[in-house]
Amino acid sequence: MKRFLVNADDVGLSEGICRAVADLLEAGAISSATAMACASGSLERIRAYKSGLAGRCGVHLQLTGGRGLVERKRGAGLVDASGFFPLRPEELGTPRPEAVEREWEAQIDAVAEALGASPTHLDSHHHVHFRSDLLPVALRLARRFGLPLRVCDADMAARAGLAGVPSPQGCLTAWFGPGASPERLEPVIAEGLNGIKDGQALELMCHPGFAPEELEGVSSYREERVRETHALAQADMPALARRFEAVLVGFAELDPLEGAA
Repeated sequence: MKRFLVNADDVGLSEGICRAVADLLEAGAISSATAMACASGSLERIRAYKSGLAGRCGVHLQLTGGRGLVERKRGAGLVDASGFFPLRPEELGTPRPEAVEREWEAQIDAVAEALGASPTHLDSHHHVHFRSDLLPVALRLARRFGLPLRVCDADMAARAGLAGVPSPQGCLTAWFGPGASPERLEPVIAEGLNGIKDGQALELMCHPGFAPEELEGVSSYREERVRETHALAQADMPALARRFEAVLVGFAELDPLEGAA
């Protein structure tokens, strides 16, 4: 049987995002989420919603948006003079790997403390860990903490498998922005699941949220989150997965060898 994961990013960024993710997890419309430690007020929000997140929430590692937890000095190549990360990944430059590792380890610890439980997996804001200079850092941390890692494709999954890190075979990112409609959901899932083998896993990335006005000046992705929320709530995700010979699971259920399959 194939395995299908539906993961909601950006938990903690706003109250509306936390509420939408909690509702969708409770309804079984998504199977996991990832929370960010560096957005203003994020850890307090995670604590407020931890009863519905614990055991189903990983860490959305940041080097963009928000304020660094550890690396507050500009010389590390991560933050500006006030301790803030750049807003966009193209502004990130070439940070020192050891500084990234210290920062990300602090973020993992902070989210674990806020959840009151071990995180289920790792991914990153704006996919920064997909970068060739940052992937080794993410793999080291995933292995150290014993956590699965989001990957972009089968080649990256194979690399994770060789490092002893569980992962899906890839991450579906086409259901995003203008394409995040109820009509597009099934075709995106069908194309992805039809492209993997029995016993392998695949992730669908999503960004649900309510109250887009809370994100003014924080995120450019606002009204789209509401559309995603409604589309996910309307979909029978377990039945949709079964239609393509898959079962809906969380990251905690991934087998360590799947990434190398």
